[in-house]
Amino acid sequence: MKTKQAAGRKKNPLKRYVSELALKHLELSLHNNPPTFKYTYDYFIFFLDIFYRLETNNKNLRIKEDSNYAAHSCEYFKSVITDGTYAKHRNYLKKIGILLVDWGYKENEAMGYKYNPTYESNLVTVMIQPDSPIWKNIIQNSNNKRSHKAKAPFFKSMEMAFRDIDYDYKSAEEFLLQQHKNGVITTTELSVRHLCIKRFVDRDFFFKRNDTNYRIDSNLTNLKRELKNFIIGGYTCIDLRNSQPFLFNYILNLYLTQSSLSTYNPPFNPYSFCSENNMPKPLKLFIDKVVQLLIKRPNLLNKKEIERWFEATSKGKLYEIFMDELGVDRDKAKELMLCVMYSPNSSKIYKDDKKLFCKVFPTIGKFIFHLKESKYKELSIAMQSLESHIFIDNISQRLVELGIIPYTIHDSLIVKSTDLEKTIAVVEEVFLKYFNVMPSFERKELKPDSRDVIRALTEKQVVKEKKKKKIFRMDEYLEFQDLKRQNEYYFIEGEFVTLHPCDIWEINDFIKNSA
Repeated sequence: MKTKQAAGRKKNPLKRYVSELALKHLELSLHNNPPTFKYTYDYFIFFLDIFYRLETNNKNLRIKEDSNYAAHSCEYFKSVITDGTYAKHRNYLKKIGILLVDWGYKENEAMGYKYNPTYESNLVTVMIQPDSPIWKNIIQNSNNKRSHKAKAPFFKSMEMAFRDIDYDYKSAEEFLLQQHKNGVITTTELSVRHLCIKRFVDRDFFFKRNDTNYRIDSNLTNLKRELKNFIIGGYTCIDLRNSQPFLFNYILNLYLTQSSLSTYNPPFNPYSFCSENNMPKPLKLFIDKVVQLLIKRPNLLNKKEIERWFEATSKGKLYEIFMDELGVDRDKAKELMLCVMYSPNSSKIYKDDKKLFCKVFPTIGKFIFHLKESKYKELSIAMQSLESHIFIDNISQRLVELGIIPYTIHDSLIVKSTDLEKTIAVVEEVFLKYFNVMPSFERKELKPDSRDVIRALTEKQVVKEKKKKKIFRMDEYLEFQDLKRQNEYYFIEGEFVTLHPCDIWEINDFIKNSA
């Protein structure tokens, strides 16, 4: 009976997306200068698609942000191309100039790859048929991404709702093309983002809890902020400000409750998590590490400094402190925070940034340094585990019980705008329970914004001009641009319309603050 059902199940071809120029060059090369080995055409298609596709799953694949090389695992290629010829197919693509390989990078069986910019262009669809030798392996790998052990009922409800997500692909595609036309994004960025939104159309979803940090990884995780605006159905995004710094209060208060400053009454009891059966394992292990540090260095932290940190992060104003006291912009303030918390102590690149951080929070900077003396990644994993415990195991579970199915993106929630107030009430209940305070959240209604392209162009130009140490007013900026966008078309609620430069005066504040 099972055999008959399996035999009757329809097997659909798989859509793969490759650069049109790369595909034409491949086919011409196969005709004029074919490989010396017995090749499989679909293997080449797999390679040409996967270098974009994997970046839609994981935005952290880039080796260096300015190089466009991305780290891809050889083991993954071997799991799809199982006849031992994956390296031959890869090397042929390199030989004919489509694929560039960073042979100098090798870590955990991964190497650096990227498309040759000469062959990057618009994506075209190529079908991999069910009788292809890699069709089954691609399906199996995809199913592995979707599986998760012991799914809780609330998680199953979230997954089912996620697979019904409705997305305005046509408008999002027009928006991307307009961004590319105006130089806001590169051809590589266009291809990756294009594939991100195509996967919504193809219903090619992945939705899984990460085995390391317990976050939910999904198609939304790496979708750019402005592309989330094209989710159909009337949604609002709720985003925790200063997320990781605020959650770090858990570690600081964990220290204080047992340190020589025990006479200081912490704003909340960090050990409230410890009694919970579903507390993430990485967080439990990290608690032990903090306790050991406490024993060795009982007087490491400063009470007033911690109070200042807690107040600033609770109000979402931590970055403003760095901006005011160090004279840096907001992006630099964020960079200071991230490099101090998550880069290895041995990193020379961020040495000066860490010194700047310690000018503002000296004992906290030293505390973080000691936490990362061995296995520095444990801090970031613990913080991400704490975040997932709050947003998924507590807030999301409670929302599902109330009939509200959220989409989660790490430290933010996307819910129906009609459910916003109920959602805020649950969020407040959870944070008061664990942190005794309701931190600052940003609320944003998801809908196409007519100023997104303009804002991106402006921000890109401001960054460029700031590097030249130019300061200008808005009227000078428009003159500098020579009003070249006067007759350009911009996206407004599903249509492209003409905007006069005077329509962008409201970004004047951004220019003043950034210059």
